[in-house]
Amino acid sequence: MQWIIVQRQPILFYGQNKINNIRIMKKFCLIITSLLFLISCLLSCDDISQEPRVKQEYLSFTAKGGKQNVEVVLKRYSWKFCGLLDPERNYVMIDSEKIENEVLENGVQRIHYDWITFLISKDKKNIEVIVDKNYTKKTRLIVFDGFGERVDFNFRVFQAP
Repeated sequence: MQWIIVQRQPILFYGQNKINNIRIMKKFCLIITSLLFLISCLLSCDDISQEPRVKQEYLSFTAKGGKQNVEVVLKRYSWKFCGLLDPERNYVMIDSEKIENEVLENGVQRIHYDWITFLISKDKKNIEVIVDKNYTKKTRLIVFDGFGERVDFNFRVFQAP
């Protein structure tokens, strides 16, 4: 007697190929979506490590006034003076017509407003802050705002009454 071996074919139900195709497409879409997300994350990161920043973000003066220096760390990008902010008026930018902004003969930029003067060195690495005596018997505060390539920096100047 001879035995006949019959190979069994898997029984395919209607639509089983469709289900497999859908599973494959879901995996493919998941992989593509993940890759696109990673690429967008890598491309959207801005390198702000080369932007200028100040070492000291807060200066405090007595009622007598005085001088202090702020060092600006420059790496790749330079910066420019943006304006002065008034905290008493909800940090609104002070009108540029009220600010004296001039470049002296030695290349130093002088910015003067009411009770405070900023002297920016020619290489823009140092800002000398000069504060007048406070006769008003009120606390005075102002914010210096500078702007680099993409990011701004600021520091606050406080004077006691």
